[in-house]
Amino acid sequence: MSKARRIVLLVTLSITLFIATLDAISIPTSIPSAGEALNASFQISWAASSFFIASTAFLLVYARLAEIFGRKSLLLFSISVLAIGDLMCGFSTSTGMLFFSRGLSGMGAGGINALVLIMVGDLTSTMKDSRRRKCQACLETLVVMGNGLGPVIAGAVAERASWRWSFWLLVPMTVVSGVVIAVLMPGVRIDGDWKVKMLGIDYVGTITSIGAMLLILIPVSYGGVFHAWSSATVIAMLVSAGILGSLFILSQWRISAYPVMPTRIMRKIPVQIILSHNLVMGILYFINVFLIPVYFQSILGLSPFKSGCLVLPMVLAFSIGASTAGVIIEKIGRTKPVILIGYALWSIGASGKIPFVYCFTQLPKEHEVTLSAPILLIIFSQLIEGVGIGFTFQPAFLALLAVTRPEDKAIVTGLRNFFRTIGGAVGLITANCIINNILAHKLDPALFERLRNVGGVVRKIADLTDIEREAIRMARHGAFKVVFSLATPMMFLCFVSFLFIHERRPEEEAVEKAKVFNDTDTAWTQSAAPSIFHSENSSDDESDTTDLEAQIESGDRDTAMATLERTETMHQLERSVSMQQQI
Repeated sequence: MSKARRIVLLVTLSITLFIATLDAISIPTSIPSAGEALNASFQISWAASSFFIASTAFLLVYARLAEIFGRKSLLLFSISVLAIGDLMCGFSTSTGMLFFSRGLSGMGAGGINALVLIMVGDLTSTMKDSRRRKCQACLETLVVMGNGLGPVIAGAVAERASWRWSFWLLVPMTVVSGVVIAVLMPGVRIDGDWKVKMLGIDYVGTITSIGAMLLILIPVSYGGVFHAWSSATVIAMLVSAGILGSLFILSQWRISAYPVMPTRIMRKIPVQIILSHNLVMGILYFINVFLIPVYFQSILGLSPFKSGCLVLPMVLAFSIGASTAGVIIEKIGRTKPVILIGYALWSIGASGKIPFVYCFTQLPKEHEVTLSAPILLIIFSQLIEGVGIGFTFQPAFLALLAVTRPEDKAIVTGLRNFFRTIGGAVGLITANCIINNILAHKLDPALFERLRNVGGVVRKIADLTDIEREAIRMARHGAFKVVFSLATPMMFLCFVSFLFIHERRPEEEAVEKAKVFNDTDTAWTQSAAPSIFHSENSSDDESDTTDLEAQIESGDRDTAMATLERTETMHQLERSVSMQQQI
């Protein structure tokens, strides 16, 4: 492949990932407008949750499907599904159509997120380490840009044109990326029987896990508003979720040959702690990204564009924090101090939003544009919180890799993404449930019934007095106070629980390297004398020795021990056959 062709493909793949990120993050500032247009302000959080659930569901199987149908074919399929889903979102005339279309988009975005990183790794595999790192840095920069620009672009489009154009705008870019990849990306021949490979997918685990999650989230989103918590519908769904959850655990323990959550990994306490932290990160991060613009618009009366701009400081600080955390980890060789600092900063930033939410129920007109005290407070809090997020997201992943085996890297990566994305869906649905139930509790029953009949869209209630309008706004304000107050204690629990995870210091790693080297040297010294297999296996022994020395040098202890065990097994086999020949 020529250098120019490789560069074009790398840029196109990066832009494709940027589009998928933009698609996931662009909807928050257009949610209020879409909810009003479709009479669905009470249920509009499902527009985001359906995207995340579908993305997570297919993320678990995309890697396996890529081995069956090829990465290029599967990526083109994912791009097509994303474009069709976005097109349908723009034409949605009901909440059901919007939620289904967002799920379709999530299905495509899940494939793009899973495959682009793999394909970029393939294209850069022959490059020098420095150039490969630059490519990865550019990729990460585009992802951050997608996170930052998404709410701003969608807000501007929703304000100047329509919320529908927030989805339609992405379709042409998606199509162009797909055409370039189809023309320039070389295909790879797939060997093996595809039927046999299809049997390697954990269908039972995937279906039961997503089914249980849906049967929990659906009654949670409707409970207390459209159905009583004690109703047969809510109870039946929650009981069914418990049954499916039990089946999922059983399938991972006994049934599935290739489980999505292997019990040998999940039984480790550090793995359980770090994955639970990823769940919390997903909950709090997506509540920030999605609900803060809603709060700015519905409570403070800001425009979609301005509310999107006020999310930008957190995302930019996230990028700066992630880069700084990477430099610190490279210097000290440890992740635990960085993660603890990140949790502390995240807690402080989240705490800074509490006085803003409690003290400022509305902004005077002159404060909408100028940097007044309330606006400066929220920006400063967002900056601190963003740095804390940057200090935790990727370092927590590195900490997870450190407590698992190298050969489990692919599984661990999928689990991290699964927990964080599901956290986003759970957080948004739960937050929406809290807001709606507080509204039901605080408002006069007759007024709440009128609000429910129009899907929570205040301006569509006929003959609404100024006093009733203000009562609805203040009830929502009280609900947001509860939601935004949850972040600080949750981050504090993450901080405390992470203290119990032991991380080996660099000097301990050096001692471990020396121990492995000494054990290896002893094993080689005590190995059998040349046997009848020596001439046939000498090249394999030399290869194993070279690999083991490289692994010891790099500090890859687990892989080094596995290589050593393989070497010792071969020597034992040689001695056994030699003794049989002598007999």
